[in-house]
Amino acid sequence: MNLSLFFDPVAESLVNTKSDFNTFQNAFYINTTGDLNWRDCDIALIGVNDYRANGAEVNVSHIAADLIRKQFCALNKSAVNYNICDLGNLRNGEDFQDTEERLREVCEVLIENDVIPLIIGGTHNFSVGQYHAYQKFDKLTTVLNIDASIDMKSGDGDCTNTSFLNKILLHEPNYLFNFILLGYQSYITDPDLVNVFEKLHFEHYRLGVIRESFEDVEPILRQSNMISVDLGALKIQDAPAVLHSRPFGLTGEELCRIAWYAGLSERVSSFALYEYYPDYDHKEQTANLIATAIWYFVEGFYHRIQYENYDSDSFMKYNVSVNGVDNLVFYKHKYTEKWWLEVPKPDFSKKSDEEFVVVPCSYNDYLMATNNELPERWVNMQARML
Repeated sequence: MNLSLFFDPVAESLVNTKSDFNTFQNAFYINTTGDLNWRDCDIALIGVNDYRANGAEVNVSHIAADLIRKQFCALNKSAVNYNICDLGNLRNGEDFQDTEERLREVCEVLIENDVIPLIIGGTHNFSVGQYHAYQKFDKLTTVLNIDASIDMKSGDGDCTNTSFLNKILLHEPNYLFNFILLGYQSYITDPDLVNVFEKLHFEHYRLGVIRESFEDVEPILRQSNMISVDLGALKIQDAPAVLHSRPFGLTGEELCRIAWYAGLSERVSSFALYEYYPDYDHKEQTANLIATAIWYFVEGFYHRIQYENYDSDSFMKYNVSVNGVDNLVFYKHKYTEKWWLEVPKPDFSKKSDEEFVVVPCSYNDYLMATNNELPERWVNMQARML
């Protein structure tokens, strides 16, 4: 597929020819001519400037992605050798559904070629196009959605930026294994929707819960394939350039930690930051924060570790007896000190290829097991495999 048909090149005026040699601008390919060079890349930056799904609450100039990339290009690179490209800005379709379909096609091609789409700009409903890109690969997909609320608002049309989740959760054919909601705030979230998540055994973590032990966010990122961030999940002091800003939320530092964890994860194959509104961005503060989060994702990616077999000498194995379960098996990597947990398959038979699956977990899960409690992660995984 000729991806150049989908993109407008980056304006040459945005490329600072006098930039310092150590800045990111001099570390990756930027499409300024229309000739794309992406096949040998690890990560491809995609700008989205379509905001027509926001209910026409605000007009958005077509500069959102450009402001973010300008800030990113000015950041200093580290000593690693980068293999990144900036494809430019995705051309808008006749309506936002057409743009969503274009994003699906582009992400599908990139993921198929082991290139990570890194999406900046646009409304959160473009998560649908990002998710539908995984349909071709005939694999169960885990989606991590970072948001202050659950975007299943009734009466908002078929797929606006506040009502699009049904198009992911109810999509046929179903290839969704787990949907994880991270950072939501109870006072703006319908409790009936939270109950729906619980009945489906989807994971959901309130802002207050993840604040108690932010390190436990890391295994959540480690089990995810697709990550979609609504910048409205951040507090207004750190990210003022959003449509519905709130006094409480994730901090900019926490967003960067999430981006770092995502970059480190072997499973993460697409990453997106949606709902940036440049007209509200005094001194481009939010664009700078998004650029910094991208920096952390990229650095995390180039520090990924290919983990060996769990039975290798690189892992320590722990067996813990818990009431109701004969034995829980944990693995700890000796170098990174990351943890995994065996979960038996309920429908295991001799015809199955494996008796169990190994899922990322935290040290706190291990401590819970030593206190004779089944980790919730183990229970939910068992339920999803029924």
